[in-house]
Amino acid sequence: MGPKAIGFFAHGHARQAGQVLRKKAIGVAFAVYKMIKSIQISLLTEETTLTASYTQAELFIEPGRVARLRATALQEALSPPSRTRVTMAAAVVEDSQENRRVIIGTSEPNGYLRPGVKSALQPGESVVPGYGHAEANIVAWATKNDDRVIAVAAGRPICENCVGAIEDAGALVPSPKKSQPRS
Repeated sequence: MGPKAIGFFAHGHARQAGQVLRKKAIGVAFAVYKMIKSIQISLLTEETTLTASYTQAELFIEPGRVARLRATALQEALSPPSRTRVTMAAAVVEDSQENRRVIIGTSEPNGYLRPGVKSALQPGESVVPGYGHAEANIVAWATKNDDRVIAVAAGRPICENCVGAIEDAGALVPSPKKSQPRS
């Protein structure tokens, strides 16, 4: 084999080796990406789980945060298929003696809670009955019971009608809102 043939042969192998290395690098990069995504998801879940409990002081200092974290934790307690059909909501309400507590609403009929959600309730939380949207059930129940609504959050984006009901009650809406349909 002459020098040109050896050069061509070596160049071909180097190019082939480069392609193999590139494919391996892409494979490693993808594996690292998947690992980072997995860590991010577990951290988010862990953060929600860890911060889903609250103190009495937090009901006064950060009522929107408490409502949002509770709603998110309860939504995550649903089975994956149910998360897209059922809405869990949480609210901080205040009675006439200025005592604050968390109440829970669901879009399930009459306040039905699925088993995973039932076990995720914190001591002192109560579930309000109702039919329809979880957020509207909370506002209606609080109004009927002469409680002042401080903040209402949901585990899914809140529709325009529920946002209106919450704001009309003078409460905070710390959850994302559904985007308006395009006309």
